[in-house]
Amino acid sequence: MNYAHMQPGSVRFKPGDRVRRGDVIGKVGNTGNSVAPHLHVHVMNGPSFLMSQGVPSVTDLFMITGRVDDTEAFDASESTGVPLEMAPGVTVSTQQDRMILDQNVVTFRAG
Repeated sequence: MNYAHMQPGSVRFKPGDRVRRGDVIGKVGNTGNSVAPHLHVHVMNGPSFLMSQGVPSVTDLFMITGRVDDTEAFDASESTGVPLEMAPGVTVSTQQDRMILDQNVVTFRAG
């Protein structure tokens, strides 16, 4: 599993450490090609981000709080710093044991 855009120096674990549910891994940041703090989560079938394939995964509990219209809108916001507009008509909903789909804006429960 790969978490991207963490605040430098905030990650509390190193490869091989055991992480348990509820452990604080680190702080969400604004690193790389980014104008706003956010987190990318990538579950993969190997240790190399570039040489591994993404695999489906489910998250036990999260809330959908918005949705982006499309990738182009997200990319335009990232490159210009203009706030991202959310798609209309998205109902805030709690999801359990589901995949987080692309372009969804989600909130996780506090540890």
